[in-house]
Amino acid sequence: MKPKPKTEKSRPPLARFARRVAARATWQKLTLPAKQSAALRQIVGQVQRSPGAGHRALLAGPAGTGKTMAAQVMARELQRPLYRVDLASVVSKYIGQTEKNLNALFAAAESADAILMFDEADALFGKRTEVRDAHDRYTNQEISCVLAAVNSYNGLLLAAGSRKSNLDPAFTRRLRHVVAFPATPD
Repeated sequence: MKPKPKTEKSRPPLARFARRVAARATWQKLTLPAKQSAALRQIVGQVQRSPGAGHRALLAGPAGTGKTMAAQVMARELQRPLYRVDLASVVSKYIGQTEKNLNALFAAAESADAILMFDEADALFGKRTEVRDAHDRYTNQEISCVLAAVNSYNGLLLAAGSRKSNLDPAFTRRLRHVVAFPATPD
């Protein structure tokens, strides 16, 4: 008898919202200035010293500067699985569904002791807008729910994006670390 194919509902919760990233990169392969490398090592050290506390870091810089590789290096050093969150699977047009998805994502990541990486973080953690209509109100409420979920997450959350200034100030206040990745010369 053939096993049944996994449906969206039967897949493990973490796999429904994120894709596992192989953590093959090493410190030696990571070519960053000493300041950024030291900041990444400091994050790893803090997670090792207090593993049950929530750790949030922004890896900011243009595309191709090594943010994903840095996340792989930290995951390898911490011996934890790294998952890149699929925003299309988390964000929903249906009222309340995004919040449910986020709660399921964070609960699954905590139980797996996983590191979550939000690539293009400003798409989810972007600035709230002035409320002009019901859509703006709902969007702002959704961001508030995202912030609450981030606040209660007890693992390592890495937000990757091009600039800190694109993020909601309430989210940036929750960050313990900001590592600026310099643009690589052409």
